[in-house]
Amino acid sequence: MTVRNLISAAADRMRQVGNDVMAGRGLEAYATFALGITLAALELAHVVDTQIVLAALLVTVSFLAFHIGTGQRTDGSAGPHEAAALAAVLHDRTAFTFLPDLLTGVSDLRIYGPTAINVLAHTGEIERTVLSRGGSVRIVVQSLDPVQLDHIATQVDAGLDLEKTLHASYAALRRLAARPGFDYRLLAFSPGISMIVVDPEEPHGFVIVELHGFADDSVNDRMHVRISKAAAPRWFRYWTGRFDAIWLAARPDEADPPGGSGGDE
Repeated sequence: MTVRNLISAAADRMRQVGNDVMAGRGLEAYATFALGITLAALELAHVVDTQIVLAALLVTVSFLAFHIGTGQRTDGSAGPHEAAALAAVLHDRTAFTFLPDLLTGVSDLRIYGPTAINVLAHTGEIERTVLSRGGSVRIVVQSLDPVQLDHIATQVDAGLDLEKTLHASYAALRRLAARPGFDYRLLAFSPGISMIVVDPEEPHGFVIVELHGFADDSVNDRMHVRISKAAAPRWFRYWTGRFDAIWLAARPDEADPPGGSGGDE
């Protein structure tokens, strides 16, 4: 590893530490590490007595034992700290922000969903809030491949008529196709997730990833995770990269009307 790579890795690590501290994550570990380094330095410099260092280390070990005991239980279930952290990250569909509210101030919107019908029900808001302000919107939905639709139908909620809903989605997509800044494509297979990517090039960008289950009774049963660029840059880059991969694997709609923007970039 070159010196430049080492410096870059150290800078990335420092940014991660800063993000963790700002978000209140791992404060006990960082505090304990800092205390250990400080005590070791003082001991080497003969600034403090060895007995004081040993006493401080004993307090540190006791603190860690207390934290482990209250944060992770021996039976594998989540302790109060872990449970609170998970509850702040893992949600079901009912925690989704109402789309018109989510679109406020958005200039770059990217969406993949089997039908994306819950988004396309708000095409007027998408036009008014994003496209009419010079923003861009890219949407990917499933293609009408009968074999693939049979497989995908087991991943979505049981009450959904997938083919009928897709026809409604296509109609909405084709209406938007003539708008500058709008593009859509069709994917032949399901990656097992749905995604909403908001302003990925901006510091405030975030991505919502929804995990498909298997024969769910309702769309509200699915788990989703919201990942902000500021709080988790690595995973933000990962998931936005997955949208890019989906976009490249998808194909333009052959029935896209003349003047539509469904062609390759």
